Amino acid sequence: MINVSPHPRLLGVLGDIEFAPWQCIAELVDNSFDEFLRQMAAGERHSETDAPTVWVSLPARSSGPRDAEVWVRDNGPGMTVDRLNSALRAGWSGNDRFGRLGLYGVGFNIATARLGHVAVVKTARAEDHVWTVVTLDLRALARSDHYDLPVTFEPKPPGEHGTTVVIRELKPEHHDTLSRQQSKIRNSLGDVYSHLLAERGFRLMVDQHAAKPRRPCLWDESRHVARGGDRVPAVMKIDEYLPDRQVCLDCGVWQDGADKRCAACDSDRLKVEQRRIWGWLGIQRYLQRGSGSRLGRVRPGPTPIRL
Repeated sequence: MINVSPHPRLLGVLGDIEFAPWQCIAELVDNSFDEFLRQMAAGERHSETDAPTVWVSLPARSSGPRDAEVWVRDNGPGMTVDRLNSALRAGWSGNDRFGRLGLYGVGFNIATARLGHVAVVKTARAEDHVWTVVTLDLRALARSDHYDLPVTFEPKPPGEHGTTVVIRELKPEHHDTLSRQQSKIRNSLGDVYSHLLAERGFRLMVDQHAAKPRRPCLWDESRHVARGGDRVPAVMKIDEYLPDRQVCLDCGVWQDGADKRCAACDSDRLKVEQRRIWGWLGIQRYLQRGSGSRLGRVRPGPTPIRL
């Protein structure tokens, strides 16, 4: 058994947060990509035939909310039972909040509670002999007076690894979008993860089609306009260093002084981090697609500011 406290009714409240279906998918993709980034930071490498990949499967148009499912599967390192126990708790943030795409527990619980009533998590490491499987039925948990979930095990072929999240009994208000807007969801994900897909070699498959990074199409750097007697280039490179500061690895708050404990959460897990603003500011040669779909999501690497 594993314990998923705080009270499961909190999970239902998280499902009321106004996330679009594609953003819920992105929350789950965040968790997988975070693990890939952690592996890279630790010096671990995927083979050329085993590139870091996330597969997303959306429901067919002919499906109904009751029988439709959303799958998000990766070939990451997988989790132990203890790590899985932590990951399913609302608010869990993995090892270090700073420098990560998202907070695993928050992202997982928001995404699953927003899209459906049942979530199944299946995970294993390469050295494990079985898949570890846990099912969360949010409605059943809300009616219960305990927080324990049964853990089951399934046979696993040698060497296989990764984590799969399956969301079942989809909410009717989201089923139509998920089953009829696959290409739009794929394009939104490709836009959001452009840097990781283009520069880090990550792969993101949506219904067997690759999500493609949306590369900016800029005016040439040699082009410029004259304004107020100044020469304003079409593309301006940015690479500025700010003074190093302490940051809390638990809550992510930058510290004003050199104290030994975090001023916000009292954690002693503080680290001096380099602060750098880098990327470019430029005029692209086409209008922005959509209406602010990138707002509120921050990704690593040089993020262009588009006009």
